[in-house]
Amino acid sequence: MNNQYPKPRWDLENDIIRFEEMIIVYEQEIKQLEEDKAALKEEIIFLREQLEYKTNGLPNTFINNKE
Repeated sequence: MNNQYPKPRWDLENDIIRFEEMIIVYEQEIKQLEEDKAALKEEIIFLREQLEYKTNGLPNTFINNKE
């Protein structure tokens, strides 16, 4: 019978190293995604301002002013 558990200490240490490396990669990916999110938020703000200039106000604002 070839049972893998309990794992030898060497395999456990290798698993720990692999998991630590995965955590580092995920942390880097999260940081990149947060930076991308911030850039996209800035772009949305800019595009909303451009839309407001081109339409003389947002559509809801324009409708509320007529009432």
